[in-house]
Amino acid sequence: MEQSSNNHLPFVSSKLALLKEPLTIPLYTIHRGRHAEIPNATSILNQQVINDITAIAKAIDTLSKTNSTYRDIKDHTLFRRMYGLRSKTMEVAVNTWTEERTVDALPCHFCGTIFALEHISVDHTRPQQGLKMQGNCEAIAKVLRVFEMTEGYGKGQKSSMLTAAIKTAKEHKDGLQAGMFRFLVDNEGAALPISTVPIKHPATIPSVFTDATLDDRYTLNQDGQIFYSLVVAAGMEKALKERCMNSLVNLRPLCFKCNSGRGAPALF
Repeated sequence: MEQSSNNHLPFVSSKLALLKEPLTIPLYTIHRGRHAEIPNATSILNQQVINDITAIAKAIDTLSKTNSTYRDIKDHTLFRRMYGLRSKTMEVAVNTWTEERTVDALPCHFCGTIFALEHISVDHTRPQQGLKMQGNCEAIAKVLRVFEMTEGYGKGQKSSMLTAAIKTAKEHKDGLQAGMFRFLVDNEGAALPISTVPIKHPATIPSVFTDATLDDRYTLNQDGQIFYSLVVAAGMEKALKERCMNSLVNLRPLCFKCNSGRGAPALF
């Protein structure tokens, strides 16, 4: 399981340990993906609420890589589990000849073509390129959505699977485990080498939350507001944003063509 680091979200728990209950904090929210203050609103938190929030912060940390760039998410056990990493025998260029080698491989999550892991790029879902302006909190809202802390829940297979895994982890003493994650491809048991796999795209996946708008999915509900407000009060908003930007919730493997076609530079 991924290890924590004190300069990221786990530091929240050490700061919260110094706080005395009852704790009164001003309320903030994320509305349509943007940071916002709730005028003249406060919340009084007891120790149980603080403990629950700290546990969520630790779970968010587990879903990200520590002290690394976002492309290193490819080394994350849970990321590999979700996107169906397996061994594949490929022809590899070596100087002026080729030879067969068995390498780790992942499918592109758009077209389904399987590539060697080192040749798969990593793409942020939110915010899109050009929207990483000050105050943009789309990545935070996207991650908190799988903890059921937004007005609208996710409609895709990945979001539904993560929400279910987090619910299961709450009852498990060791937290999130790889066995709680499903593959996000149709033929999870198919043997390689095959060149492509079918990918389930959000538009083809039934959802019980079809009435949820995009704004709903990027707006915090009451539980989300309390969590976010305590993180802001602890001075850890920047750390939270970094962790959510680089979370496996917000990252997906794409091939060069699909990633570049979205206007995003390929980062291998």
